[in-house]
Amino acid sequence: MKRIASLILAVLALNGLAKAQSVLNVRLADNSRFNVAVNGRYFDRKGTSITVGDLPAGNHYVKIFKVSYDRWGRVFERTIFQGTVRTRNGMISQMVYDPYARRMGVNLIPDNSYVANRPVYDDENQSSKRYNEAPQPSRMAQQSKVVDENEPASAIADNEDQKTQSNLPAASPLPQGSMTDAEIDALKVKVDGQKTDTEKLKLLKSELRKETITTFQLSSILDWLLFESTKVELAKWTYFITEDKDFYTDVFSKFSYQSSKDELKQYIENKK
Repeated sequence: MKRIASLILAVLALNGLAKAQSVLNVRLADNSRFNVAVNGRYFDRKGTSITVGDLPAGNHYVKIFKVSYDRWGRVFERTIFQGTVRTRNGMISQMVYDPYARRMGVNLIPDNSYVANRPVYDDENQSSKRYNEAPQPSRMAQQSKVVDENEPASAIADNEDQKTQSNLPAASPLPQGSMTDAEIDALKVKVDGQKTDTEKLKLLKSELRKETITTFQLSSILDWLLFESTKVELAKWTYFITEDKDFYTDVFSKFSYQSSKDELKQYIENKK
């Protein structure tokens, strides 16, 4: 009799744990395609929205891989985000990441608002939902919402929403710098080898002297520096080698003090 009672208690406990699972939904602010890995588990979905369910509440390590295609339809991926996202019992954590402004927001909603019997992960377009705590997409993310021009027609027409999207006029090409992602990664290794911000700044000016970059690349580079004053100096110096100056204000989010933002803004105004 005691064994039966213990078994019933164990079943009830397991049911309680099952109900306490959390859900993580991920999408990009520009609604482009991506893959995601959660806690080392890779989901090869290539979707505009990916949901991972049955997660224990707590912190989860998330990596987002941007998916792009060449003219032959071959898939290429690069890591655009890696970090920790916290989920809660019985809640859906809706994560939105802006790859251009490098901002991430998470909105929590009750799990019972989701469709019953949802699979562990799926691919869907949820652009109509409100993300109260998510960042507003940067101008580059908004410009990229029309269509991913690197994506072949066969991939764009995977679902009805994208078929409609493929009939829209193609977005103008986003400005590209002269440096590839691999070259930026190699530069980071060199910069990390310097001890002080002064040495890092000197190396960056030397390496970038004959190059052009984008505001997205500059935002990454600013993270390599420790002091605010050094970041401001580099931001001023790189203004003239930045291809997409119309989006230069997107790098302002990398500064902690309003005085730094005002100084950079005034510098740009004087150079126009």
